[in-house]
Amino acid sequence: MAAGWRTKKDMMKQKISSLSDEPTYKVTFEQGIQFWKKSKKNTITDSSFNRYDTYLINFSDFLKEKYPHVKYFDETQKDDNFAIDFRDYRLAQGRATKTIKGEEETIAGVYKLLIKKKKIPNINPFEDLEPLAVVPVQKRQAIPKDELKKFFEGAKKINQKVFWYGLYMVLYFTGMRRDEVRLMEKSWVNFETGHFEIPKTKMDKKKIISKTVPI
Repeated sequence: MAAGWRTKKDMMKQKISSLSDEPTYKVTFEQGIQFWKKSKKNTITDSSFNRYDTYLINFSDFLKEKYPHVKYFDETQKDDNFAIDFRDYRLAQGRATKTIKGEEETIAGVYKLLIKKKKIPNINPFEDLEPLAVVPVQKRQAIPKDELKKFFEGAKKINQKVFWYGLYMVLYFTGMRRDEVRLMEKSWVNFETGHFEIPKTKMDKKKIISKTVPI
């Protein structure tokens, strides 16, 4: 290690200060996230894209609540606690460690792309974050029939643009994934065979797998 640098953080601070006089692009969070999403749109399945999109929405919510004064990516690169703050924020919300790990990897990917394209300085606050240990989620239990009946009756009474009752019924009776139901199109319904024909549900190593679900 070079003389005068006691820790990795000291090295990072020195690296940041050495860039302070160099011209850099001021990339807002919205611009950076949209740039990343555009680069991924046609390279992954719709289901994966939706999942990553949700991760980044959660990241945006964190920024609005905990860092409302910060607008640009390069501002977060100067904060040694930024990535840890995000993790603590999500843990405090009771989110599963597996979900948080996926979010951190996705956010790190956004920084990585912006760095690669020379949009921001070469510092990724999520890259050196110690991996989060994944804690197994408690096994889910089936909802008793009487409670399920109450749930569906309540869903019928929700007066919003989204027809929640219909969505919940599809989820319950078909076993479809949430993202599949969110992305569902009229063309997927085949009344002749009595199936939903769902395209691109999983990405295999070499091929895209489709499936059919009985209605």
